Amino acid sequence: MAFDGTGFLVAWEDWRNSPLAVFAARVSSGGTVLDPDGIRVSSTLYEYEPLTATSDGTNSLVVWCDVRNADVDVYGARLSPGGVVLDTDGIRISSAMSSQRSPSTAFDGSNFFVAWDDERSGVDYDLYGARVNPAGILIDTMGIAISTAPEDQDHPAVEFDGTNVIAVWQDERNDYAPDLYGAFVSPSGSVFGSGAVVTAPGFQSGPSLARGSGSQMFLAYQGWTGTVGGRPYNSDRIWGKMNPHPGVEEVENGEVRRVKGGATIVRGVLDVSLAAFRDGKPGQSTTGQSLVFLLDIAGRKVMKLHPGPNDVSRLAPGVYFVRTAVGGQRSASHKVVVQR
Repeated sequence: MAFDGTGFLVAWEDWRNSPLAVFAARVSSGGTVLDPDGIRVSSTLYEYEPLTATSDGTNSLVVWCDVRNADVDVYGARLSPGGVVLDTDGIRISSAMSSQRSPSTAFDGSNFFVAWDDERSGVDYDLYGARVNPAGILIDTMGIAISTAPEDQDHPAVEFDGTNVIAVWQDERNDYAPDLYGAFVSPSGSVFGSGAVVTAPGFQSGPSLARGSGSQMFLAYQGWTGTVGGRPYNSDRIWGKMNPHPGVEEVENGEVRRVKGGATIVRGVLDVSLAAFRDGKPGQSTTGQSLVFLLDIAGRKVMKLHPGPNDVSRLAPGVYFVRTAVGGQRSASHKVVVQR
């Protein structure tokens, strides 16, 4: 969703026609849907990835993942305040080899800035970004490297603080259980101030940023919680942090104890991390060696999983198992309960 100072633009994936398409609609500040049938923005979409949108105060930029060129690339299109799609063929924002996914976008006062996961190295996902000017011209044709640290950096969130764009992402450089790292990107495209934002035992994932008045910023994220104040949770909880600054880490509350949980309960999306499948062998890397599958209760393969979000919304509710094969050998299974 984007706000242009007058009204909102809401974008979504739409199955009304095949293939899956990107649609959008304008909503007035009074809550009136101005485009009840929607506006078709694009007809091709990588269905497992979220859309993102922002506004420069006049036009809005909708960004999505697109497979029209075989690899997964990041595309965008501008919409006018009147709901006209200004880039009918889309703007190809990333054109590197392999996959680019999980885009996030913000307007930095001069240009749109888009960040995404990038597999161009052929080894791990790194974090790249690019500026797109208000006329829809891609400025950084090769992308800007935001983080190329070891292991995966993915699922970024970006927002403008009034001076620079801040990017926060999941980072596995210290283990396969991600922490949150961040960096600033200036309007000229320079990256600086990279460092840890939140590090704690267990998983920190799903960062989201929102700007308040002035330069006020709020970071929300998901983190595993054992017990708080003597009360057991043993599940993911949502945490918040005001004005996150890379290099100034959030210190874990001394009352919080992280413990290994039981079955994972999911609705729509199963988030897969290789850390969950090391079978209690700390430090054992399975990068490049593991195949991860989802099995039904009878042990039949339902789908092959990939690191990060996996769409399981079409599966029947019930009990499933995640199994990892490392070097041709099967590891222990992990129970997943899929709910509507």
